[in-house]
Amino acid sequence: MRDKREKGWFWVENDLIDNEILLPMERLLYMVLARHSDNETGESFPSIETLCKKTGVKDKRTIVNHLRNLENFGLISIVKQLGYANKYYLNNIPKELVTKNVPSTKIDTGVVTKNDTGVVTKNVPLTR
Repeated sequence: MRDKREKGWFWVENDLIDNEILLPMERLLYMVLARHSDNETGESFPSIETLCKKTGVKDKRTIVNHLRNLENFGLISIVKQLGYANKYYLNNIPKELVTKNVPSTKIDTGVVTKNDTGVVTKNVPLTR
């Protein structure tokens, strides 16, 4: 099939989309970083506010938690810059995250959420 899209698009690895470990928000956040990535330098430096806006997340801490998860999974590298937006670099998908090498159990993402009763809970780890 020929891709008939006009310019203004980017590639995302199949292994990212097919991955069963990553939460949908982590996939979306990775894609937003890819969308903002400079093809020459590989740098991506959207602000946390921009990441909130592009993902539809209102809480900056949620974005920071998901960024930390992406970094822990080896999908991104973060270079912190005092007084400036962080620089993000996209890494190749680690072999451990490729779906065929991953057990079908869910993992703890460390993301704190609010349930329907308003009680704050932390996701319970099953495996890592």
